[in-house]
Amino acid sequence: MQTYIDRMTGEQTEWEGLGTRVAGAAVVGPMQAIILAAGESGRLDRTLGGKPKCLAKVGGKSLIRHQLETLRTIGIREITVVVGYGADAVREEAGEGVNYIINDLWEETDSLYSLSLCSDWVGKPVIVLNSTVLAHPEIIRRVAACPESSFAYDSAAINGADQVKVELKDDALCAMSRDMMPRRIHGEDVGILRFDGEVVRELFKVTESILKSGGRKEWMSAAIDKLAQCVSIWGIEVSDLPWIEVSTPEDLAYARNWIEPMILTSLEGTEADGAIGQAHAVGL
Repeated sequence: MQTYIDRMTGEQTEWEGLGTRVAGAAVVGPMQAIILAAGESGRLDRTLGGKPKCLAKVGGKSLIRHQLETLRTIGIREITVVVGYGADAVREEAGEGVNYIINDLWEETDSLYSLSLCSDWVGKPVIVLNSTVLAHPEIIRRVAACPESSFAYDSAAINGADQVKVELKDDALCAMSRDMMPRRIHGEDVGILRFDGEVVRELFKVTESILKSGGRKEWMSAAIDKLAQCVSIWGIEVSDLPWIEVSTPEDLAYARNWIEPMILTSLEGTEADGAIGQAHAVGL
């Protein structure tokens, strides 16, 4: 058992699982999920013929389809997808059984604004995913199964200029930013986060305050960085598992040639009734 003091309540608490990973037996409780998918194709425009990045295919399935199937495999079925650019194409791919929220201002906003649109929908612990991330199902399960607000980070990925870096202290997030002094960096944010109870409400308060200050073009990381100053958000280390955020043609090629085969290899031979064995049903 490990002891920590929650920054919001000031209460001392003990629980198992804090550290490099959440125990494989940890159960994912009732939860909602948000997939942020309003952005345009950007540097992938020519490769995808103008389609949104989340529709890039790896292993015969789009990135958003991989995420949806993983969420459902671990028992999360209340899912909202925030759409904007190419909204009809994303809806067609994601299909029925999904709630859709439209970001009509996608051209002049970013992920922070898209997240803010979900404030009235969230009523439970929620896991938030960047739609352009291809991740081993176990990464999503670890974050979802964490009993407190948390996020996945990769301690082996710290050098990318455009990546969101993180600084931690005693496993809790201290700072999250694209611009950070190298000596402070403990890893890269994966783009998969979980928020609980009061932290969810604080998240949307912080989001709203940034937007009112003219931060429509801010990434969601701006709110997480500010939120971490008053609440505990625990880092879940996932450097032992394959993942990638697909933003460029090079990223997509790497995902197809290296990440997908690594995911399939790591899933081979796992127990069919275990946490990762269940993830194998996702069909990555």
